[in-house]
Amino acid sequence: MRGQYSLFNNLLQNPATPQIKNPTIGRSKDLISKRDKRLLYRYYFYIRIQRFTYQEAISRLNEEFDLSESRIVICLTQKTADLKQIIEEKPAVKLLKSLYPWMNWSVLMTKTCE
Repeated sequence: MRGQYSLFNNLLQNPATPQIKNPTIGRSKDLISKRDKRLLYRYYFYIRIQRFTYQEAISRLNEEFDLSESRIVICLTQKTADLKQIIEEKPAVKLLKSLYPWMNWSVLMTKTCE
């Protein structure tokens, strides 16, 4: 990419050029897989633990993951087997907190109307 380091080079006195091995175009399949797994756990949390309606859960996932609602539904559909496994395992909030400690897993006592 033309000039991709120029902004940062101006900020550093001794800029180092990073070595990029096999640059690829687009999103990493590994990152997408991790995001989708997190999306499944979050969907489980909203549906089974928070007891949100399907539409409420999809709407919250849309806000949280910056994905369109249609993309979220496609991800859930493509990962149905993984979602069924999560549902069978019935992970507790404590486990979800340990898997993704930076996310808020607090159980809401009441739903807010928006």
